[in-house]
Amino acid sequence: MIAAFAGRGDILIGADYFGMGLSDEPESYLVLGSQQQATADMIRGAHAVLADRGIQSKGLYLTGWLEGGFVTMGLLERLEGEDIAAKAAATASAPLDLFANLSGFLDFPRPNDASWINSIFVLSAFAYEHYYHAPGLAA
Repeated sequence: MIAAFAGRGDILIGADYFGMGLSDEPESYLVLGSQQQATADMIRGAHAVLADRGIQSKGLYLTGWLEGGFVTMGLLERLEGEDIAAKAAATASAPLDLFANLSGFLDFPRPNDASWINSIFVLSAFAYEHYYHAPGLAA
């Protein structure tokens, strides 16, 4: 996707989640506030770089898959609250409701469920314990 968009002259940016990449913070899996902050900061930074280089943006388009879909919808909500328009947003397989997402795997397991699905329980439990100040949640 990056090559396809960049080849058309589009500008692409992508924020890393708290706890990923070079971050010293704990993993923030499906923690709305941290995801919104990381992506909103990245957009502001990108706009500053573009302005410094005299490059005019043609509009803001958002997309994400799985956790990225959750982040995309959270960012869209944040931008709307700040009166910043996105021209379009698209998601795929976005776990927009953590309880519904986890309940589906617990209450209605299917043979084609991903083998790594248990990691969602672990990541979200520790992330929620830290970022939502819920001591003992992961235990």
